[in-house]
Amino acid sequence: MAKLTVLMYHATYANDVELNAIDAADRPYAVALDTFTDQLHSIQRAGYTIVSQTQVEQGLESIVKPLLLTFDDGHRSNAIQVTPLLASLGLSGLFFVTSDFCRLRNDYCNDDELRHMLDAGMILGTHGVSHKFMADLSDEESRGELEESLNWLQEVLAQPVNCVSFPGGRYGDRELEIAKRLGYRWVHDSTFGLHTLNSEESFHLVQRIPVRQQHSSADLLALIDPNSKQFRRTRAVSFAKTTLKRVIGNGNYDALYRRFAS
Repeated sequence: MAKLTVLMYHATYANDVELNAIDAADRPYAVALDTFTDQLHSIQRAGYTIVSQTQVEQGLESIVKPLLLTFDDGHRSNAIQVTPLLASLGLSGLFFVTSDFCRLRNDYCNDDELRHMLDAGMILGTHGVSHKFMADLSDEESRGELEESLNWLQEVLAQPVNCVSFPGGRYGDRELEIAKRLGYRWVHDSTFGLHTLNSEESFHLVQRIPVRQQHSSADLLALIDPNSKQFRRTRAVSFAKTTLKRVIGNGNYDALYRRFAS
């Protein structure tokens, strides 16, 4: 079975003013635009093939070292910086957008920008309504997050949507079952690792590799190499964090993270 490397980005920024405008808790995952550009070229020079979500769905058997770019939350930089760059290089990304962020905040993509991204060859998926951790919600609230965000995005784009990313990677069997019933086929979480594609399955739970602000192109290449010490170390740290979340709870873990991120 084919192995797919899936990178998880968030916002980009062109200068310190744009960086400081990003919420403090989100800055560790904001990547400088110049760094992001260099990472794209470094990935390709290293022999990876940057693929679109459409190619993933069609099958990757003939593609060498496929790699998918994903972006969480729907920050406006996805529309005004990332999309033009990818389009100019003949590339595509998969963007998961949080509906209330896009509807209520000026620093997130509005409806017209989302449609422009679609026209430019990008693929869009949902990321919940409020960015609340779905595993902590009631049955009704969890379903509402998945269903309302889906209905909203399908109306904005005037086409079906079948991809979702769970905010914070917090989900359980309940959320997976709800996603299946609503017609999602590709579910992305925040578990560190490579994704194994199985063409016989109709429902896919996708592991990803998060890209942080401090990652240089060299760091990133080491991070996505399953034979590297950095890959093994990061996977172990990710497992430890997942265990800690289960022990102290999602809310306590998030409060702890935000305290140290500020």
